[in-house]
Amino acid sequence: ALYHLCKLEGGLESVIWIFHGLEAFFDTRVGVNISGLNRRISMLLDLDAKKKIYFRKKLQELYNLRSSFVHGNYSILHPLQNEIVDHRLEADYTKLSFLEQFGFSVLVASLQAMIDTDLLELTYEEKLVGKRLSP
Repeated sequence: ALYHLCKLEGGLESVIWIFHGLEAFFDTRVGVNISGLNRRISMLLDLDAKKKIYFRKKLQELYNLRSSFVHGNYSILHPLQNEIVDHRLEADYTKLSFLEQFGFSVLVASLQAMIDTDLLELTYEEKLVGKRLSP
């Protein structure tokens, strides 16, 4: 995924590759929602409470962009990419560029975190913790 991202010149295809990379890296199953991916990334990157809030918001924005494109809700811009023809281009490309950089940074930071902590492989366990009613 990183090779493809480095080869591309940006655009919605990059968002697809970012999620391909994140979902493969963090071993998410088909149908697992974004909150599961968010939890796994936050654990690996060891984010504090303030950073978790920012991270969750930006990851959700990136995921919404991906979903709108994949599921046909994305507002297609004019293919000539001319601001005179389509005034939405500048705002759309600014947002897209920021979110692409965010997603790429998350992929790279995840690899760096594994290298820094000498991790070879990641596995995940889910645990249910309950509190009983007092008698």
